[in-house]
Amino acid sequence: MSLEESQMRKKTAGRNDPCPCGSGKKYKRCHATEDEQVVHEELTRQRIAAEAAAAAAAEAEAEAEEGNKKPGAGGTPGKKPKVPTATSKQAGSRAGEVAARAASLPRRGAV
Repeated sequence: MSLEESQMRKKTAGRNDPCPCGSGKKYKRCHATEDEQVVHEELTRQRIAAEAAAAAAAEAEAEAEEGNKKPGAGGTPGKKPKVPTATSKQAGSRAGEVAARAASLPRRGAV
């Protein structure tokens, strides 16, 4: 059974209408489960194909990025440059600011 036949039958017949195949049974007792299964399988195939294409694109992008890295130009590839940090004197004054700010805030149960 093809996907187009299943989709057409599903669109034209309600669950309690007679089945379009001419059997005289209700659609839900005749072809509804088969049609739903065919549509579900096709959607699953499409999802798997899309995931495979996305994985292939990500892999190709990773390979292209790996090819763009040049060792020796600007340091070791893959490592970030060092950023200057605060001196111990600056860090101490900031710690005092944080402690003063925390002391001025109300406790959780007080509000």
